[in-house]
Amino acid sequence: MTTQLFSSRFSWQRFFEEYWQRKPLFIKNAIDLSQISLNKDKLIQLACEEDIESRIVKHKVDSSSWQVEHGPFDVDDTFWQQENSPWTLLVQSIEILDDDFSQLLKQIPIPRWRIDDIMVSYASDGGGVGPHIDQYDVFLIQGSGKRHWRVGDKSQQLKEIFVDDALKQVSSFEATIDVITEPGDLLYIPPNVAHHGTAIDSCMTFSVGFRAPNLQELLPHYTENLLASLEKSARYTDAQGVPFNDVLHVDESSFAKFATDFQSILWDALALKEAFLAQVTQQRNDFLFEDEELDSPVNPTTISELNLCEAMIGKHDRIASLRHENQMLIGINGEVFSSSMTFYNWLTKLYNTPETWVPISLDDDADKTLLWSLYESELVQIQTF
Repeated sequence: MTTQLFSSRFSWQRFFEEYWQRKPLFIKNAIDLSQISLNKDKLIQLACEEDIESRIVKHKVDSSSWQVEHGPFDVDDTFWQQENSPWTLLVQSIEILDDDFSQLLKQIPIPRWRIDDIMVSYASDGGGVGPHIDQYDVFLIQGSGKRHWRVGDKSQQLKEIFVDDALKQVSSFEATIDVITEPGDLLYIPPNVAHHGTAIDSCMTFSVGFRAPNLQELLPHYTENLLASLEKSARYTDAQGVPFNDVLHVDESSFAKFATDFQSILWDALALKEAFLAQVTQQRNDFLFEDEELDSPVNPTTISELNLCEAMIGKHDRIASLRHENQMLIGINGEVFSSSMTFYNWLTKLYNTPETWVPISLDDDADKTLLWSLYESELVQIQTF
């Protein structure tokens, strides 16, 4: 049985109606952290591992200088005991590394594809990353100790500056929320709202960052899909009945025809849906987890064996879907596939029971072929009964 972490006083319905992507919110004692055991020493050990994304932000108060260093770090470094200047250690994707945080994500009623990761920070007295804005929604949960938070609002236009090659901050801002957070307290920060947290003594903070598709990054996916479907014979043609009276000037009606043709080519609903699903299901860190090896794997060798098998997906797999005409488009870890509604309904069962073997009950040959493709792409595990 999963322990309820969020307080019964926390109304998700009211939160989405009044605050989500609108205005910041502070909730006292929002979450029960008794099930979370991560501490400073364990976080430092994770930051010293090769494949884990981590960084340290150092702040010299006397000179107002900031410095960012990226991991992996040395667990025996005497720096970890340093107290003469503020510093902050930040480690990404904790939900993959610690199952306590994976359970925390399950209790947030927001689709998994919309959540990026959980970052945990440990800060010495006075530590932080300075005043800044994020372009996505963030839940800031106080894990241990205390932190002083100042939060602005969306109406403030602030200038961003680089105080280090890898650290942007904003100028001073007027706070609409000014609080000291204690363990279990939660701050919600909408996109582009300035916030500044400073550790009191030492503290640990859990940041749930939400994924907001970047249009600049999505466009290459879209154009790639568009070019793949574009006929090579698509070319410019003149407007009918227009003479070439000026050897230098392009006739306006001919260019208008070209612009209309070009605009019709640029819009492709299928290509855009595929690009969207590819981006929102892309894994942040593929190398952080591998599907567990079966004790005695007995894998099928042909499609004909599938109905004598069972399938499973991992608890960290990212899956999202969109309907397109009479089919379903399914994104899995950055790959996009077209499926029938029958296959989609069966895959939903897998998604709702991660790391659990589910019997394969597909009769249609096209559905079996799709499942076999997912199996060969290592997006689904399959074993015989």
